Amino acid sequence: MEFYNKDVKPFLNDKIKWIGPVSSEQALTREEVISLMQGAKAFLMTINWEEPFGLVMIESMSCGTPVIGFNRGSVPEVIVDGKTGFIVDPNEGVEGLRKALIKLTSINFKNCREHVVNNFSLEKMVENYEKVYSEILNKNRN
Repeated sequence: MEFYNKDVKPFLNDKIKWIGPVSSEQALTREEVISLMQGAKAFLMTINWEEPFGLVMIESMSCGTPVIGFNRGSVPEVIVDGKTGFIVDPNEGVEGLRKALIKLTSINFKNCREHVVNNFSLEKMVENYEKVYSEILNKNRN
């Protein structure tokens, strides 16, 4: 709540809204979440830990919404900086997010969806998992 009160709440206005915390007890329906992602100008991934994958970034980009995220965990593995969003040094904090938002018009929203289809579709993910499993099995055979 301290972060929210200091770094989020002061920036809320008629264009920037706080819907609520994301949790398993989410008050919004799936359709409402999809609608919000599709209508958003950007998704802010302000993680404070080393997120191992971050499926929410893929979900956002699949809706054509670019992601602006702190450079932690999988963020640089999922976002193509300058093409599907922006990777921000966490030390820059809200100011870094603000600078990225200013550059948002340089993102072609179609690139976001295309990146997900080419790299994170069900077929692509299965193909990549099978490749890794095969490499592990082959190493253990030698």
